[in-house]
Amino acid sequence: MEFLRLRGLGVSPGIVQGEAILAETVLFPARKSYIPPHRVEEELSRLRAAVAETREALDALKREVGARIGEEHAFIFDAHLLILQDRVLVEGLEKLIREENVDSETALAEMNEHYRKIFEAIEDEYFRERQSDVTDVLAKVVRNLGAEREAGLEDVSGRILVAHDLLPSEAALRLSRGKVLAVALDMGGPTSHVAILARSLNIPTVVGLHDITQKVQSGDTLIV
Repeated sequence: MEFLRLRGLGVSPGIVQGEAILAETVLFPARKSYIPPHRVEEELSRLRAAVAETREALDALKREVGARIGEEHAFIFDAHLLILQDRVLVEGLEKLIREENVDSETALAEMNEHYRKIFEAIEDEYFRERQSDVTDVLAKVVRNLGAEREAGLEDVSGRILVAHDLLPSEAALRLSRGKVLAVALDMGGPTSHVAILARSLNIPTVVGLHDITQKVQSGDTLIV
């Protein structure tokens, strides 16, 4: 039997053994997509409808997480609702669509990259980690633009959740639904939402493993 040891940063204590389940998330399109000028107003309406749908979804998620694990853990969604209501962000998206003749998905991807660069320049780790909140919100709008809405999350009951990273709302939803044995991530730090939530729920968690998603597969046995 072959063994592989990976070393990361333990952000929530405990030791467990169990079966891995890999979570994969594609957030933004990799290529720009352009629209003809006569479709700009139609595209703006499409974006606004997706923003409205995302707002309703965030309200529902806030109620679900609050009911499951307490209102103090649902604060994430208050922050996300504020981001979604930010005039600078929304007007910036509409400006990209108007001036660059790109579709909404492309505008959201470009806006996410813009904010990523801003947050990367922040020295304070806690505030730098908040970039994931912006990505989380914009990714939700992208999913609500498509014909296929956000898919249901995999059943992680009794298994170890392995992922490249977990967006704040994704972490809140997955962990609040209970019975995940442990979490192992390529990315993340001690001030990330997943770390804070895992500690409060006593779920053993290791982050900063760099490439665990490339080393293991769903069904592999892990010790965290």
